[in-house]
Amino acid sequence: MRHAVIKEVAARLPALLPPSGRVVLAFSGGSDSVALFHILRVLRHRLGFRLHLLHVNHGLRPEAGAEERWVNAFAAGFAVPLFVYPVTATPPPGAGIEDWARRQRLAAYHRVLAWRPAPAIATAHHLNDLFETMLLALFKGNMGHPLAPMQVSDHGIIRPLLDSAKQTINAFIRAFGLAHLTDRSNLNVRFERNYLRHEVVPQVLARFPGALSKARQYCRRFSELEDMLRSRLAEELKALQCPQGHGDGWCLDRPGFLARPLYWQKRILRYVLEQAAHRPPSYNLVLHALRLVQKGGLFPGLLPGLSLQVDAERILLLTGPRGHGRQAQSR
Repeated sequence: MRHAVIKEVAARLPALLPPSGRVVLAFSGGSDSVALFHILRVLRHRLGFRLHLLHVNHGLRPEAGAEERWVNAFAAGFAVPLFVYPVTATPPPGAGIEDWARRQRLAAYHRVLAWRPAPAIATAHHLNDLFETMLLALFKGNMGHPLAPMQVSDHGIIRPLLDSAKQTINAFIRAFGLAHLTDRSNLNVRFERNYLRHEVVPQVLARFPGALSKARQYCRRFSELEDMLRSRLAEELKALQCPQGHGDGWCLDRPGFLARPLYWQKRILRYVLEQAAHRPPSYNLVLHALRLVQKGGLFPGLLPGLSLQVDAERILLLTGPRGHGRQAQSR
């Protein structure tokens, strides 16, 4: 099996492999994950890593059971270990299905990353996914990093196809006649990403053919800046955290926090809110939290299961049972 995309992945994969030599591929059975499976299958002996599959069954569609059976048969046919993660929760009322499903997948990934020795989770995100994520973040005002929304390697999650365009992956699938699943919901433009994918991005690329490669260049530049800012953020947090800590949340020194420049106040709040809620907060939420910190007081229900308590000396962001509004005791 020879193809340009295999060469591309072979060149970048060695730097992404974990010390454990175990790679767990997030595998939906769709064309992208099937393509990455066959690429990794070709490279695993050459590069010396063990390959496993992880299938997250969200249970959201009638076809989910049949798709899980197809994935089981696929893994058995190639004698590759498969782990199935069934999602037993259901989306809460008013939740965005796409965002909820993404968080369920991330929960599954984090469980796998907790194995010892730690593997790497490989996802089949490609250049078009990155471009769509940039556009979504910019259009919706996401407080993530719209110009660096995905990294090739990020806390144990690796994306070997991130520099490859969807067109190249489709050509690989066609060249070898690779069987895969088709999720018809991906054609439904009622979903935001699908609307961008089918209605917006094709027109953009028709007008600006080099947009994908330019987007990747911008991401690389901003990733370097983001790495520098993350390092500085770690120093700021270390300096601000209360000496006694706070087991079920965050405790920050309020006078020191308010003495920081406004940029770092927002950046620090964004980070602790993301860590507490397990998803990036909106810009408006960060600004709201900042106003509350400046005002002081007890603010239950900042987010579900998350409350903010601010006194003269401390900023407490409480999670779990204490995040429902009970007064925290001084320690």
